[in-house]
Amino acid sequence: MKSTTIARNYAEALFEAGDAKGKAEAYGEILDAVAGAVAADERIAVVLESPRVPKPVKAQILADALAGAAP
Repeated sequence: MKSTTIARNYAEALFEAGDAKGKAEAYGEILDAVAGAVAADERIAVVLESPRVPKPVKAQILADALAGAAP
């Protein structure tokens, strides 16, 4: 339950950021794409959910994966 609440908070913050830039729909598409990738390949979820993988490493993985597609 806690992770769902945290995810919702981050999603809302992302949508607010997108809305402020007039790009809420594009940000929503990015969220959908990431969610789809996580659902399609369990290895992605394992890495992103693992407490053994440092947050900076997770951030770099996401940055590399979304390069050119997301701000």
